[in-house]
Amino acid sequence: MSGTAQMRTLNPSGTRATQASFGVRTLVFLFWFVFVVREGFAVIGGTLGLTPSQATAMTGGVTVLFLVATTLAARFERRSTSLRDLFQSVAPMKWIALFLLWSALSLSWTHADSRLVAMGYLCLLMAMTATVVAQMKCCEPEALSSNAAMGLVAGALTLVMIAIAADTDSGRLGDPDLLHPNTLGKVTAITALIAFHRIRLTGSVAAKVYWFLAGIALVCALAATVSKTSLGAFVIACLVYFVAGKHSVPAKITSALLVFVFAVGTYYFLSPQLDSYSRQQRGAALETLSGRLPLWQDTWEMIRERPITGYGFLSYRDYGPQLFSVRVVHAHNEWLHIWFSLGLVGLLLAAGIYLSYFRSAWKSLRSQRLSRHGALALALLAMALVRGVTEADLIGLVFSLPLLLVTIAPAALPGAERRTIALQAARPEWSRAQAARF
Repeated sequence: MSGTAQMRTLNPSGTRATQASFGVRTLVFLFWFVFVVREGFAVIGGTLGLTPSQATAMTGGVTVLFLVATTLAARFERRSTSLRDLFQSVAPMKWIALFLLWSALSLSWTHADSRLVAMGYLCLLMAMTATVVAQMKCCEPEALSSNAAMGLVAGALTLVMIAIAADTDSGRLGDPDLLHPNTLGKVTAITALIAFHRIRLTGSVAAKVYWFLAGIALVCALAATVSKTSLGAFVIACLVYFVAGKHSVPAKITSALLVFVFAVGTYYFLSPQLDSYSRQQRGAALETLSGRLPLWQDTWEMIRERPITGYGFLSYRDYGPQLFSVRVVHAHNEWLHIWFSLGLVGLLLAAGIYLSYFRSAWKSLRSQRLSRHGALALALLAMALVRGVTEADLIGLVFSLPLLLVTIAPAALPGAERRTIALQAARPEWSRAQAARF
C-alpha cells in the first residue's frame, strides 16, 4: 500500500491527514504575530498606564491562551505525526528538552533575587516552546512554515510602527528603555531575510510584490536602528544564504557583490550616526565593543568560581557584574551568559542544540526538494552565531528556541510523518483510528 493510501486509511473523513484547518493556520499566524509584537508590549503598556512587569504578565497570559488553544487543536486535528516520532526526527527537540530540564533544576540554586520570578520566566519559555511543538503536530510543514512567516513579517512591520510612534529622538529607531534599538534590529534582520526568502517560494506576482516591499521596509528599519551587530549579522546571513543555495556561480558572485555594495552603502549613510554614538560613549563604545570587554572579564572571573553548575537560571541580571550606570541583565555574549547561568552543563546542551540544528539544516540543503529551506536555515543560524558574539538572551538562546524549532521543522517533519505511517500501518485495524489522534 502506498504512503498516500496509508494516510487515507488513518483518516476516515477523507481529507488529507497532514492538511491543517483554517482555524489552525490562523492560530499559527496569530501566535507568531504576537511572538514578535510582544517585544513592544512595554511600549503599548506604557500608553495604557501599565508597568513593564504588568506587560510581562500580559505576555504570559497570552502565551498560555495560545498553548491551550493550539494543544486542543492538535488533539482534535487529524494529524499522523506522533509526539514520539517528533522527538526522534526533529533532532534539536531532544537537546531543547534537556536544556529546559537543566534550567528547571538550576532554579534550586539560582542566585536570582526572586526564585518565583525566575520560575515564571522559565514557564513562559516552556509554554512558547510547547506551543510550537503542538503546531508541528497539527500542521503540514509547508503550511506551518508559510503561516509562521506571514505572522513574523506582519508582526515585525507592526513592531516597526510601534517603534516609530515611540521615537525618543535618540538618533536610533526605538526606545532605549522600553523597546531597545538592538532588539528592534534583531527582529527586523531576521524577518527581512525571511521576507526575501518567501519571494522565491511564491508564484503569485502580487505575493512577490508584497514580500519584496515588506523586505525593503524591514531593511530600512534595520538601518534606522543603527544596530551594528544586527547589521553585520544580516550581511553575513545574506552571504550564507546565497552561497549555500543552489545558484549558478555567476549568480552567487553577483549576489555577493550586491551584499557588499549594500554593506558599504549602509556604513556610508550611517557613519554620521555611528560617529555621534561614539562621541556619546566618549570613544569607548566602538573601541571595546561598546565597553563589553571589561564586562566579559569580570563575568569570566565569576564563572571560574562555579564552572560546572553556574549560578542558576535568570541569575545574571541580579547577581552578575554591574559596571555601568544602567542595569546589565546579560553578559552581552551568549556563551559567557549561558556558562554563567547554567554552567558547563548548560553550555554543552546549548552547543548540542546548535549542532543538531546544523546537521538537520545541512541534510535539507543537500535535498533537492528542501534545498531552498536548508539555505534559509543555515543563514538564520549564521545570523544567530554572529549576534551571539556581542548579545545574549535573558532566558534562552540568541536563536530563540521556538523560532529555531519552526525553522527546522520543514526539514524534519516529513521523516517523522513517514515513520509514523509505517508504524501505524503495522498495527491492527481497530487501533489505527486511535493512533491517528494526538
